[in-house]
Amino acid sequence: MSSSGYLKREEVIGKSVVSKDAKIVGTVLDLAVSTDGRLAIQVQKKSGDQTDSQEMFIGAQEIQAVGDVILLKNGAGLGPVAPQAPQTATVLPPPPPGSGSMGRTCQKCGYVNSATSKFCIKCGASLMA
Repeated sequence: MSSSGYLKREEVIGKSVVSKDAKIVGTVLDLAVSTDGRLAIQVQKKSGDQTDSQEMFIGAQEIQAVGDVILLKNGAGLGPVAPQAPQTATVLPPPPPGSGSMGRTCQKCGYVNSATSKFCIKCGASLMA
């Protein structure tokens, strides 16, 4: 994060979007601006069907916090969510640039997370200790 308190576009794209009840909603594809100047994130919705490519826009006012993931406020623009079949393969964003050997490798699944991560972005295991 820059000293101004703002995140750059490249720092947001690829982050997982998580609902308040800890369910992964999808992954940030890009940032968007409405014709009346409101900011939003463009999200590729998580789906049990890999060929299904639904996108949604989540307004800045619906975001609780941004860190390793983007946490949404209660029920933020999601509407009812249908139960999903378990996925056998998960597509994850690449580790942040420059994280290479300086990142934290998950002891459970082996994924290399950013150096500041507290939990594995792939499996959710704690990276502390």
